[in-house]
Amino acid sequence: MIASAILGTVLWGLPTSVTHVQAREIPEFVMEQARETYQRYIEWKDGEETIIFPIATDIHSHGADMDRVTYPHIGYMVETDRLFGYDFMANLGDFGLNIGTPHNSIQASNDIIYRVKEEMGRFPGVFLYTAGNHDWDGGEERHLSSRYLSDALQKPSLRYAHGNLHIVENTCYGYYDIPEKNVRVFFLNSEGSETLGENYYTFDKPQLDWLVGMLNDTPKDMDIVTMCHYMPHPIGRWVSVKDAVRPTCEILDHLLAAFVNRQKGGELDVEWDFRKAGGRLVGLFCGDTHANIHLCEYGVNYFISQGMGWPGCTELLEGQRQADYNYHFSLCFDIIAIKLKSKEVHTFRVGAGGKDYDYSFKY
Repeated sequence: MIASAILGTVLWGLPTSVTHVQAREIPEFVMEQARETYQRYIEWKDGEETIIFPIATDIHSHGADMDRVTYPHIGYMVETDRLFGYDFMANLGDFGLNIGTPHNSIQASNDIIYRVKEEMGRFPGVFLYTAGNHDWDGGEERHLSSRYLSDALQKPSLRYAHGNLHIVENTCYGYYDIPEKNVRVFFLNSEGSETLGENYYTFDKPQLDWLVGMLNDTPKDMDIVTMCHYMPHPIGRWVSVKDAVRPTCEILDHLLAAFVNRQKGGELDVEWDFRKAGGRLVGLFCGDTHANIHLCEYGVNYFISQGMGWPGCTELLEGQRQADYNYHFSLCFDIIAIKLKSKEVHTFRVGAGGKDYDYSFKY
C-alpha cells in the first residue's frame, strides 16, 4: 500500500451507514493539501450558495500486483468530503484495466474493477461514473459491456439518490438532479459504438438522440452540467492526433453549441431543434487528455481535468498544461465549484500545481 511507505499517517474512518469497506491508514498529505484548497474555496465562495463536486480522472492504475498502485487516490479524494461537503463526486474514467494488464484477462479486469468500486463506495452519496477508453479492457479485445460497468460503478449510487439518479437501461449514461439545487448533471459515454462508429471515441446515435430530447425537456430555470471522459472539442487532442478525423465525436461539440445558441440543425442522422429549449449550460467537463485547459467557444465552456495520466510534454498542444506530481506524495484532482446566483465557476486544483492550476469562468 502507498500509505505504509509514508511516515506519519492518520486512520481512515467512515460513517456506519456506508457498506463496510476495510479501514486503512491514509497519508498526511491528503488532508494537508485538501485544507490548503479548502481555504481558497471558502474565500472564493464568500457565503454564496454553490454546488461543489470533485473529479477523479485518468487514474491509470496497474493493479495491486503491479508497479503503479494509484486506485487508492479515488478513496483519498473521498476523504476530502469531510471538509468540502460535496453535492456528488465524479469518476471520469480510465481508472486502469488495459494499461499494463493483459487485454483478454477477465480476472485482471474483475480485480481492478472491484478495487475501484470499493474506493468509490467509501463515499456515502452519489458518485457518478463516465466510461473511459481504457475501462473496457482493450480496444478490439474488449469483453466488458456498458451494462457491466454501470452495474459495478454507477448503480450503487442509486440508494443515495432519492429517485433523482436516472440511468438509461443497459447503458452507462444518464442524468442526476441535485436535490434542492435546481441543477441537472448529464453523465455521458464517449466510448459508444452503436450506429455511428467503431471501437471508442464516439458518442453513439441512441445516446445523442436521448440527450437532445432531455435538453429540450429540461426545465427553463435549471442549470446544466455535462460530463464525459473524452473531450469532443479539438482542444482535447494531442500533437500526434490533432488532425485525426472523428466526426462522430464532434457531433456533441456542435450539438452543445446549438443548444446554447437555441438553434436547429443536425449531423450524421442526429437532428436537433433547440429554438424553444430552456436551461442554462454551465459547461462540459472531461478528462482523457492528461492536461488542464479551459476554453469558451460559441458560448460553451469546455474544461479538461489533468488527472494522473502522463503523455509527455512533446504531445501537448498550445494552452494545455501539466503540473508535476508524484502520486506517493501528492494528490492531483480538480474540484468544480459553481455559484448558482452569480453564474460563476471556479475549478480548484488539489495537490499538484496548487492554486496556479485554478481556473475561473462565467456561464
